Amino acid sequence: MVLGSSHDEVTFDDLRTFFSGIPGFKNISEQDLHDLVAPIVCIVTYEAGQKIIHIGDPGDTLFLLYRGRVKGEIPTKDGRKNQFFIGSGEIFGEMALVSQARRSADISAVERCLCLTIDIESFRSIMKNHWPIVQAVAGMIGERIIRHTIQFENQKKTAGV
Repeated sequence: MVLGSSHDEVTFDDLRTFFSGIPGFKNISEQDLHDLVAPIVCIVTYEAGQKIIHIGDPGDTLFLLYRGRVKGEIPTKDGRKNQFFIGSGEIFGEMALVSQARRSADISAVERCLCLTIDIESFRSIMKNHWPIVQAVAGMIGERIIRHTIQFENQKKTAGV
């Protein structure tokens, strides 16, 4: 099984290796990965500087950053922007899927990125029926919230707020 264009191919072995390096997902069986995850994943490439998510967009896609780095910006009430960075092996865009709210951050590629994407209907189906995957996604969300909270607090200290 090969996903993506010839330039950005991702084989099932690549997916297995990628997911085995992500805490929570390393416990997903190879069979579940093959039967449940691989068939619903799309491969999308973004060039450096390209906007991936716009604030206010509907939350209809989950992104797993396979390769590259992205920058997120969330506007504050005082007009500043809190910035955060996401690297390979992390997810983004999941908050809008889980909360059914519109996107709350702008996300742009810092460098050329390869993303694995899952549409909202596939995401809901897999989350409804497969507890190990629910646990893995929930764990990733929790870790990211903690990391970004620390980043935002450090930005406040640096800005003297």
